[in-house]
Amino acid sequence: MVVKYLAVISALLFPFMAAAQSDGFYTDTEKGDWFSAHHSGDSGIHTDLCLLSNNEGTFAIRADSKNIQLITINDQWNLPADTSGDLWITDGTYGETFTMGSLGPKQLRGEVTPLSVIDIVKTMNRSSNLSMLFGEKTRLTISLNGAGVAANAFLDCIQTAQLVKIPSDSISAKTPF
Repeated sequence: MVVKYLAVISALLFPFMAAAQSDGFYTDTEKGDWFSAHHSGDSGIHTDLCLLSNNEGTFAIRADSKNIQLITINDQWNLPADTSGDLWITDGTYGETFTMGSLGPKQLRGEVTPLSVIDIVKTMNRSSNLSMLFGEKTRLTISLNGAGVAANAFLDCIQTAQLVKIPSDSISAKTPF
């Protein structure tokens, strides 16, 4: 299973490299269809990146000291370099649109605000599925089985590493389950 996670991490963090080295990557939580991980360039002393992803790598959020990004990967895509558009995610209660741009032929990335991350984590803690609508023609539904636990670990990673300022009064989404 660790090899599968490293393959997902490689695709999410190093899309133009043939293979990423596993040095410095640590899995924090594995639950159901999801995992959270972090990277440390100094043998675990400091965390420089936090990652939340489903096991397939089709949906992920990464945070570092500069920004938070929503990432989607699809091996069937062959995106031109200048591809951009809107991605709407929803569970039927929560819904939000993100502007995405291509980063390689198989990957889209978009900026996410800290408050949007909180909304996504709340959704992951209460829902069983998340639908993604790319523009107006491509829909993908992903399982949130285990996502709440992994998402809470991702928030803990961000806060512990002090990568991004997330208002503490907005983090009432966490559950012990």
